[in-house]
Amino acid sequence: MRRLMAEFCASERRACELMEIPRMSYRYKSRRDDSGLRERLLELAREKPRYGYRRLHVLLRRDGTERVNHKRVRRVYRELGLSVRRTRRKRLQRMLRPRAGLTEPKHSKSRQLDNRPVCRKEPVLKNLGWSLAHYGGQV
Repeated sequence: MRRLMAEFCASERRACELMEIPRMSYRYKSRRDDSGLRERLLELAREKPRYGYRRLHVLLRRDGTERVNHKRVRRVYRELGLSVRRTRRKRLQRMLRPRAGLTEPKHSKSRQLDNRPVCRKEPVLKNLGWSLAHYGGQV
């Protein structure tokens, strides 16, 4: 809004009218004081880094020092830039098995169109399952 008013030398009323924002919404200043909640939330987050805002909200409610809304806790939690630290899952260590090699030179294993294994001595076209001999050695 301020940029719009500065660039076009427009009044607050005109800028709000152009942006279709009520003037009272533009002028609104929050009066809430979240400093106590911020301190307590930071303290709990340091103690329990694996807890998210939902579990911290339960802990705050149990303390009973201040009545706290879960939406307010989430807003302050995000304003403080807090988030749950996630651990990476460990990958399973798989046994390295030797691949089945070719038994003879120029010997390849493939499957027929009906998914039965077939052994051929000549190369096989990848997608069709036909041997090059079918085409007379020319492709």
